[in-house]
Amino acid sequence: MAEDDEFIEDDYSIAHRAETVSNLYGPVGAKNTTVKWFQTSQLQKLLEPFSERPYEWFHGIIPRAKAEKMLLLKPVGAFMIRLSEKRLGYVLTFRAETRCRHYMVDPTPSNKYVVVGEPKVHKTLEDLVKYHQKLPLSNWNHLLTEPCGQQDVARPDYAELWTSGHPTPPTQPLSASYMDMKGRQPPLQQVTANSTKSSTISTSNVATHNTQDFIPPLPPKTRTKTRPPVNYISYK
Repeated sequence: MAEDDEFIEDDYSIAHRAETVSNLYGPVGAKNTTVKWFQTSQLQKLLEPFSERPYEWFHGIIPRAKAEKMLLLKPVGAFMIRLSEKRLGYVLTFRAETRCRHYMVDPTPSNKYVVVGEPKVHKTLEDLVKYHQKLPLSNWNHLLTEPCGQQDVARPDYAELWTSGHPTPPTQPLSASYMDMKGRQPPLQQVTANSTKSSTISTSNVATHNTQDFIPPLPPKTRTKTRPPVNYISYK
C-alpha cells in the first residue's frame, strides 16, 4: 500500500484535472483563470505563518525570460517558485551551473504538491523547498540554496493576485517590538482621563516598579489617646 507522501498515478490525471478546473474557473491558460484559481484555492497557502506575508521565494505570473534574468547573477542553487503562465500550477526555476532550469510543480487532487517527474509528494510548497534544500532533484546533483526575492519590494510581481477582497500583504517583516507571540500587532492601549491622572502621581515609583505590581505604601501611623489609669478602691 502506498504511503501518504507517495505519488499514485491513478489518482492524478492531468487531462481530467484540466477539464474540471476549466469548468470551475474558466479556460486554462487565461490569466483571469489563473488569478481566480489562485485567490480561491492557493492564496492562504503562500503566506508565512505569523507574519502573513508571502514567502520570499514566491513570485507571481512572470515570464520565463524575466525569471532567468533575475537569477542570472545569483549563485548556483538560487531559486524561485512562480505561477505558470500557461497552466494552473507553479514553476520551480533555479540557477544551475551554466543556465537556469524550470521544473513544473503541480497541485494534486488531495491539495498537495509534486515536482512533475519526481516521486515525492509534499503537503505544502514550503515543505517542497525544505526537502530539496537537503536532497537534490533526481536529475541534478545540487541543492536549492537561497531564495530569489522581489526586484522591487514596493511593487511586488504578485500584487495583481490580491484584489480589494484580498488586500496585498506586506513584503517586509514587521518589527519584533510591534508583534506579539501570534505575530500580530498588539492592540493600542486606550488612554482615559483616569489613566492620564494616575500616571502623574508618582514618577519615581513608575520608574522603579511595574504599575500593575506596584503596592501603595501603608498610611502613616497616628497616635492614639492614652486612657487614664483607673483607680480601684479596695475594701478590707
